[in-house]
Amino acid sequence: MSEVKKITDANIPVVRASRVATGTTVYDELTDDVINSIPSNSLPPHKARILLMLALTKTSDVAKIKRIFEEY
Repeated sequence: MSEVKKITDANIPVVRASRVATGTTVYDELTDDVINSIPSNSLPPHKARILLMLALTKTSDVAKIKRIFEEY
């Protein structure tokens, strides 16, 4: 996890997603607060990647990107 922390410390957004068949990637206090990652919620990795790319066309602020993921 320290490598991910280095990335997020460089102000590069990191989205956590899962490839399980069902379920969501929800906010995890221990992970998301420590490494400042963004949970993908109900989006699988390939859709989370598209949403992240779209979000990055509007902002690079991690807090705003988190709000976008919460909304969509």
